[in-house]
Amino acid sequence: MVEEPATTIHNLLELVSIVFRARRGEDARRIYRSYMLSRKWTILYPEPPVDWEEYCDKIFAYLEKGMSYGDSLIAWTLDENANQIDSFVTWNKKDFENRIKVPVLTPQEWINIVR
Repeated sequence: MVEEPATTIHNLLELVSIVFRARRGEDARRIYRSYMLSRKWTILYPEPPVDWEEYCDKIFAYLEKGMSYGDSLIAWTLDENANQIDSFVTWNKKDFENRIKVPVLTPQEWINIVR
């Protein structure tokens, strides 16, 4: 079980893309490097597919559940790491709940649990 906070590589790249769009390239790179070098955060990755057909099959499984492509990448990574995490915390609970292997919590729900 991961004892420290974790995020998927896709969530990290989403954060970095927001900072890049704000025209803050060096800040975006600094955020990326700080997460990658952090001893506090674990970055979760999906198992790389053998080929594009396998990749598309994995993504299609989530797209068929009505998920967006970006959410599908996050869901795939969470499901492949489900044995290492106890919950996924997101403001977009409705987009993931009952679609991934781990419990989905809003930030407020998570705060209520850890108090």
